[in-house]
Amino acid sequence: MEEKPFRKAANGLEQIVPINEKHGEVKCWEFMKCGREPGGTRVKQAGTCPAHPDDGRFCWAVTGTLCGGRPQGTFAQKRLTCTTCNFFLRVKEEEGKDFVFLKDEDSPKHEQR
Repeated sequence: MEEKPFRKAANGLEQIVPINEKHGEVKCWEFMKCGREPGGTRVKQAGTCPAHPDDGRFCWAVTGTLCGGRPQGTFAQKRLTCTTCNFFLRVKEEEGKDFVFLKDEDSPKHEQR
């Protein structure tokens, strides 16, 4: 059975979301269409996403990711916003019982101490 190119977002709306062919999982820059992936439309203005390439399914723990059109702060500053984000909720649903809020090696990643 072929997967449909859309899913219900947390707000109940259907969104067309590309599936990452290599991993079969959508990365945050694909879902959010922020334009901060290498070669993206917003790289010159906002820089390359700090979650690219390794943390595209774990962006809430990465300082400086883009949300609401502007770069966000540290994990501690953005954690409440991130936990209501449609992408976060999608990853949590897809991962099910295997969902990890913070990886052991992340305390959190890129957090300035």
